[in-house]
Amino acid sequence: MTRNTNRSKSNMELQLFIQPDSLELIFKNNGHNTIKIWEFHNSWGWHTIFLQLKKMNSNEEFTLTKLKQIGWTKNFPSFIEIHSRESHKLNIFPREKGWESEKDLSVLKKQSLMVKAVLEIPETPEAKEFGIFVGKVESEWLLSEPPHLWLFKEN
Repeated sequence: MTRNTNRSKSNMELQLFIQPDSLELIFKNNGHNTIKIWEFHNSWGWHTIFLQLKKMNSNEEFTLTKLKQIGWTKNFPSFIEIHSRESHKLNIFPREKGWESEKDLSVLKKQSLMVKAVLEIPETPEAKEFGIFVGKVESEWLLSEPPHLWLFKEN
């Protein structure tokens, strides 16, 4: 298991762990007040998590996001509450259907990669209404060595 952590100027901390077939994100509240973030299965939270990838010793970045278009059959602004000194764990599976990049990721298969997770929640009327955390929290860059089974189904 590989791990990295970064604390923003807020009391939110984002930790990244590379598992064999997934990425584990830990959203940690280091403050004294409860923090709310959107749940990730609705239209408010769907695009708030993304990944940045780059080859070792390269500045070219690849951004991996959730699918841009989705047909919402049931949609409401639900959120996760992270109480003081507590955390919320989320496993994501970038190799599965539902994640996309504007660049061809196959060039990264046999490369040592640097990976960073990002949570970015924009200010919206709903965020204000529900008291949702607004801002950006990033993990630090983390090394991932091939095979990247969390990213590719086969080598």
